[in-house]
Amino acid sequence: MKTTFLIIFLFTISVFSQSKNTINFNVAKDTAIKPDEMIVEISVNNDDSTTVAVNQISHSSLVEVLNVLRKYGYKDENIFLRESSLQNNYPNPRQSNYYSTQSYRIILNKFELFDQLKKDLLDAGATDIKIITFWSSKYKQLKKELYTIAIAESKEKAKFFGAQFGLKKIHILNITDNSREESVNPDLSFENNGVNALTPNLSLKFTGLGAPTITSEQLVIDVSMRVTYEFE
Repeated sequence: MKTTFLIIFLFTISVFSQSKNTINFNVAKDTAIKPDEMIVEISVNNDDSTTVAVNQISHSSLVEVLNVLRKYGYKDENIFLRESSLQNNYPNPRQSNYYSTQSYRIILNKFELFDQLKKDLLDAGATDIKIITFWSSKYKQLKKELYTIAIAESKEKAKFFGAQFGLKKIHILNITDNSREESVNPDLSFENNGVNALTPNLSLKFTGLGAPTITSEQLVIDVSMRVTYEFE
């Protein structure tokens, strides 16, 4: 795990009260990781002159699309409804054109399946398939590790500076977490995160005459804190 570590000594030990001395550090640590998940959105869009007709078309397509996802091992609770709407594009009651939209999202953790899955979904009636963003199933674990390492190393620094003043007893008085919370899809509550924080970095790698395979840039996970230590 390649990491960088930045620690800034903000100011010298100061008298916090008659019996307390404090020292503050800004600490930051980050690591890069290869994504192992992608969020894929599948849409079924149809239009017709009557609600009955458009609903019949959409229902038939949706049944086939959901059947494809189930064949790939997705259970209903792992297929997330993103949007469902039916609207009339013409407000004039004498002219109607109803437009139906149904969108679902899934988490795909086998990138090599994307090309075939995309083909099967389009054949089944999907009208739009796109990758929303990339993500890592190890995000929470790695972030906890970064916090642990950053605090441990900042404590070593605090001990060193405290020793210069003959202060030995030390403990953390306060931690202010300034870390940015990454997110892929707040409405689906994946890691409670913002799509804007992880902009999709999609590239297509062509191998011979075969279909393109998915590759992505690395995701950067970082933590940033202000740690205050108290000496006695």
